[in-house]
Amino acid sequence: QEDVLKQVNHTVASTAVSLVVDDPELKDASGNPVRIIRTAETNLGDLCADAFRDQSGADIAFMNGGGIRAGIEKGDISYKNIIDVFPYGNTLCVVEVTGQQILDALEWGSRAVPSESGAFLQVSGLSYTIDSKVSNPCQQDENGMFLSVEGERRVKNVKVGEEPLDPEK
Repeated sequence: QEDVLKQVNHTVASTAVSLVVDDPELKDASGNPVRIIRTAETNLGDLCADAFRDQSGADIAFMNGGGIRAGIEKGDISYKNIIDVFPYGNTLCVVEVTGQQILDALEWGSRAVPSESGAFLQVSGLSYTIDSKVSNPCQQDENGMFLSVEGERRVKNVKVGEEPLDPEK
């Protein structure tokens, strides 16, 4: 057991800033931090998606905000900190998809904004904006799974790198 604790507490990296799941300044009515990992881009979400893209060699990467479970304070990062962030043992996978499928995934992940959704996507290699004034256009089946987008999209200005996303590519 001592060997396991030594390995888990071993420093594997360090950070000059806190990597957050909560807004560093906002508090709710009870004085608790406001969780933003499921509603907005965060530096920890960016790091997770960037790491997946780096390790997979993919053009872009997604990480759902609901899968990122803890922040990391500035300073040394231990293996335990990483386990706290990713407690589920998820597996990185690479798939080939069309630009249209990417648009649909972003739309589905953004459907609840400004409310929380674990499906909110932290991204790497692409950028986009969400027009939260547009009502959620996503249609779902009886099991709550994505079917289609009907009407005006909330997701706008999607770029892969500096290039506009091509739905046909």
